[in-house]
Amino acid sequence: MKISLYPSLGNTPDLQEVVDNNNVPLCIMRGEDILRQNLRHRAVGLLVRDRLGRALLAHRPGLGWGFSSFERLPAGQSSESKAQELFKNDWNHDGRVLALGLSAPGPENFNAFVALYEGRMPSSLAAAAVRDPDRHMLVDYDELRGLGVHFGELLSPFLRQAVQSGLVRPR
Repeated sequence: MKISLYPSLGNTPDLQEVVDNNNVPLCIMRGEDILRQNLRHRAVGLLVRDRLGRALLAHRPGLGWGFSSFERLPAGQSSESKAQELFKNDWNHDGRVLALGLSAPGPENFNAFVALYEGRMPSSLAAAAVRDPDRHMLVDYDELRGLGVHFGELLSPFLRQAVQSGLVRPR
């Protein structure tokens, strides 16, 4: 059963919490207004890995190769439940997710506190997602580091920062 901190809001995923420097909610606003005003808010990044530890990257036009899934966090939803939802809806997998850490707001993540999670799936399912190489890529940690060092412009600014800061590590 899903419990909402804001029951009167119903199911309105466009409403998000504006947070202060300590990630404490201040108010609720529409996501587009938060981005337009460059206010601090919350988001969730999910890195899907296969059983061999390879990361499934997703290409986002204008940003480059990034996390498997990335979405702003609706008001009242926990980051873990959002990561589970992304794993199920985007990757059709019900596995559990593990917390990797929290990234502080900055220009590379649109001024969001980003809760990072990892989900594991069978290698065959991860490989099936790569059938569209223009949208998905499966890389091991050394390949990911190599992309960041030699072809950093191909990675999204946030993935590049997450790898460099150690939030994304070999598994």
